[in-house]
Amino acid sequence: MELSDSEPYEPSLHVTVTIATSSAPWGEPMTAWITQFDSPPDDRAALAEATRSLVSGEGHVSHTFRYEGGQTSWGGFGEEFYNLYLLVAEHAIDLGFGALVGVLFKSLKDRFGRANQEAEQRPLTRPEAVMRARMLVVSSFEPAASVRKSVDPESLQLVSDEHDLESGQWTIVFRAPEGSTYEVTLGLSEGLPTTARIRRSYRAEQ
Repeated sequence: MELSDSEPYEPSLHVTVTIATSSAPWGEPMTAWITQFDSPPDDRAALAEATRSLVSGEGHVSHTFRYEGGQTSWGGFGEEFYNLYLLVAEHAIDLGFGALVGVLFKSLKDRFGRANQEAEQRPLTRPEAVMRARMLVVSSFEPAASVRKSVDPESLQLVSDEHDLESGQWTIVFRAPEGSTYEVTLGLSEGLPTTARIRRSYRAEQ
């Protein structure tokens, strides 16, 4: 989109927030929730504080919190990014944890988001949905790669894909060579098309 003289360029920060659960701080997550949005570049500290608020209430909740920033410059494309990753102990959560994550994501988007509504409301095509789901599996489980081999996107076999035309949700299932299965739901939260959930299960190959 071209900017007119009355619309000065405002730099943005591409933000990815991942909330995941695991049985150990070095373990591979079993479930991960992801949201992405653009934010003003000066909001890093407030974003980190707001994300960590999910586990900073009364009582201690075992968790690991990581964040990193950087810049991508590739051809004519360039942007700053900021990734936040909160890994929460499985034993410290209950069945309502996913709903709490949804509330957090909406709060982050409302408070910090600088959304491109036109782009977000356009339905994903099947190839776009499969590619996004594949990349989310890789990026969301990458923090656990220090204790195992990272996920190779090309090795993920597409098992199934379903599209709910009414809600716009995609549900895409991949299988990794070692037997892990990843079920990816895109458009998890109503009104937040860039949210996703990944559920990992394991079944050794026979």
